[in-house]
Amino acid sequence: WLQSPVAVKAIALESVGEHRTMTEGFEFFVSEMAGSNMSARRRELLVRLEDAAMIIDTLYEMYTEAMSGMVTGVQDNTTSAIGTLFGSMLTTRPDLTPEIKDVFVDYFHYVYASMSDIELDSYVRFWESPTGRKLARARRRASVAGLHNAGLRTGVALAVIYTEILPAAVADVEAPAL
Repeated sequence: WLQSPVAVKAIALESVGEHRTMTEGFEFFVSEMAGSNMSARRRELLVRLEDAAMIIDTLYEMYTEAMSGMVTGVQDNTTSAIGTLFGSMLTTRPDLTPEIKDVFVDYFHYVYASMSDIELDSYVRFWESPTGRKLARARRRASVAGLHNAGLRTGVALAVIYTEILPAAVADVEAPAL
């Protein structure tokens, strides 16, 4: 299925979309047009696409794994106060799913603008199929796989900054004359 004309078109649009999101065109689209010219049918297809492809869930899991590793790296290599501060980063993250879903629906509306509803429906049905679900799960596992260790390495580096570099820099600063 991934070699079908619809899949090839969707994948090409996704690849281009990744590069176009930082342009003024995307900013204009989001601020001026996103959602305003989207039919209820189109919105429903885009919401189904996000659900089936597990995009927001994957991003949250990626964030959690990276942050978990970073917090562990900091906590294992710093004082309890700094470790506690970093630990709070994992427990204070609000659930932004509804807001993020709206952002992704607008993003998808932009990326897939040149696809008809019929083409988009075909693409969504692929992601909802057993094969599409299997691919979404495999992509999720691959996306998350190394993030805990990458976060851990970042946490260890941050611990060095907080325990060695910053204190040394602060010690080198002369107190202002009174």
